Amino acid sequence: MDHANDLAEGDYRPRPIRHLSTQTVHGWHLKTYGINAMPQRSDDVLDPDVEAAAARVGHGLLEGLETSNTGRYGFLIIHQGGLANWLLVNRWAEDILLRSELFRAGHDAPTDFQPETSDLIGCLWELEVVDFERRAWTEAVIKGNGGVDRYMATVLNADV
Repeated sequence: MDHANDLAEGDYRPRPIRHLSTQTVHGWHLKTYGINAMPQRSDDVLDPDVEAAAARVGHGLLEGLETSNTGRYGFLIIHQGGLANWLLVNRWAEDILLRSELFRAGHDAPTDFQPETSDLIGCLWELEVVDFERRAWTEAVIKGNGGVDRYMATVLNADV
């Protein structure tokens, strides 16, 4: 997959990254974020059908997964991107490890999320969320400054 064609040099435009929800699903404490390359309105981050389909896939993946000593904490990223729609399912493991699964839905079937089989890990907007979550996890849980309650209450809302 050639991402060079997604943006021409100098064509960078900030995208809204919004915290959509914090919830417990199948015993997992999750934050969900939305990113949209082409939002219709500033208050309308994701197409509701895309958001619902991605949540079903992400929540279904987590059902029945074993946990580690860290507990069941993680975050989903749903991105309506220029090349496709993306879902990243991230979960903390063994305190300091982040496990991640990537799913893709083409624009011709925008709610049909399938596992991504390439070696992609995410785009620069998705990695902004991953970096934010890494810093929040490190500060609250690993350094012991508020624990998991503070981690779950710390969310990102920005145009990046």
